[in-house]
Amino acid sequence: TIWSLMKDVGYSLRKAYYAKLNNSVTLGGNPVYSYDNIPDDATHPYIQISNISVVDDSTKDSFNSNCIVTVQVFTGTDGTNYSKADADNISNQVMQLLLNRSSLPDAAPDFKVITNSLESTGYLESQFDGFYEVRKVIRIRNIVEQL
Repeated sequence: TIWSLMKDVGYSLRKAYYAKLNNSVTLGGNPVYSYDNIPDDATHPYIQISNISVVDDSTKDSFNSNCIVTVQVFTGTDGTNYSKADADNISNQVMQLLLNRSSLPDAAPDFKVITNSLESTGYLESQFDGFYEVRKVIRIRNIVEQL
């Protein structure tokens, strides 16, 4: 009998999300870059895949995971003329790319995203040194099967 061992889905799922987002999101015709760790020289707007939480949802026949991926959209401006519109525009593109039933994120060769759905969205706002930042937090639930 050959025994199979459960694998960590985090890297494969993060890589699949980056493949969907990189070179695909724009604002005003300019690319919006995606990061795992935000570099010191990053300029707004940008996207961060900040967290992946995984809960085992296996059966006797397969290794499955229920994964929540947190994607954060960072926008900002100097002064008082700020709006959530840029964050919403970028968030709309992110959700269309990641929550597309006909083209789910590809976590191959070790995993397959069976389905995904929007868990929640929300805003975080902050102001520092005359700079106003709007962060839109998107949480996406993924049901993933190990191949």
